[in-house]
Amino acid sequence: MPTWPKTLSMRGSATEETNLLGKVLRIIFGAIGILTGFTVANTLIVPMLPEGMSIFKIMTYVIMCLLMGVLLFYLTGKLFNFFIGFFGKAGSSVSEISFYEIAVGTVGFIVGLIVANLISIPISKIAVVGNTIAIMLNILLGLGGMYFAISKKDEISFESFRKRKVGEGNKVLDSCVLIDGRIIEIIQSGFIDGRIVIPQFIVKELQSMADSQDSARRTKGRRGLEILENLVKNHEYAEVVATEFDETGQETDVKLLKFSEKKKCRIITTDYNLNKVAAVTGIGVMNLNELAMAVKKMAYPGEKLYLLISREGKENGQGVGYLEDGAMVIVENGRNYIGKEKEVTVTSVTQTSAGRLIFSRVE
Repeated sequence: MPTWPKTLSMRGSATEETNLLGKVLRIIFGAIGILTGFTVANTLIVPMLPEGMSIFKIMTYVIMCLLMGVLLFYLTGKLFNFFIGFFGKAGSSVSEISFYEIAVGTVGFIVGLIVANLISIPISKIAVVGNTIAIMLNILLGLGGMYFAISKKDEISFESFRKRKVGEGNKVLDSCVLIDGRIIEIIQSGFIDGRIVIPQFIVKELQSMADSQDSARRTKGRRGLEILENLVKNHEYAEVVATEFDETGQETDVKLLKFSEKKKCRIITTDYNLNKVAAVTGIGVMNLNELAMAVKKMAYPGEKLYLLISREGKENGQGVGYLEDGAMVIVENGRNYIGKEKEVTVTSVTQTSAGRLIFSRVE
């Protein structure tokens, strides 16, 4: 218990120091901006004005000082906050920064340097402060170009960088998949690879279910949280992430669709309706129920099966057994073999709304 308040105080102290540093940098660069504005006005603009226009000269000094001072003050604050967030993000999880973001940021930085150097050619000739201003422009416009490029990365399309190999890409888990529980074995089997993402609003939904007064809903919520804990603990590429949709009042399915669309993720679900909506809106979706149906063993007339006949069938003389995938096998003359494992021959297979019915007989 004593370490918790200490941790909070350390975090609060670090935040206060960061805010203080940001204010100091803004003031310093704002002052530099005022001096730069004065120098530019005094060197480039005022000498061009006719003699006797003192008021216009004073206004020119004031306008240029205010313009450059406010501009540098504003840009310094924006860039400082951006890089604090950027390096904080990098420190907490380097995997959050994709190669595409690095490529876009590098291109933006280079473009900013090119623009800065074009502007700096005449400015560098100014006596005393010319080179200083040129260096500042290179730093500010280079970092500004990087900031602008990364902030607009979703609107920039470099298809050669954005293409992914088959099997790569993030997957987002729906709450019903966590409650279902089969996702653990599927991931361990290697059928699903890449990074597994569980948005914070999915965790909140499971917590709400676990605190419900309804016993069935409460049981599902607790099971989902147990599966989530197991998944995050034992699968190195699975993690819970905070999103901008966590505090919105929208339905969970709506938030899940918006998050997946924005982050270019595929949804893993067992929800039939969510599956259809995602497919219509062009969002990639993987339905575990469809996967289970696809991997069920097929049976063909004439095929031999070893089957435990577990109970009596509805018709006279029938026995009933089940395959490992849950498919029901009706054995026409199997009543006398209940409780025994026998070799049966498949006679026909019927697909119903409830699943497959396999008819067979003991030879």
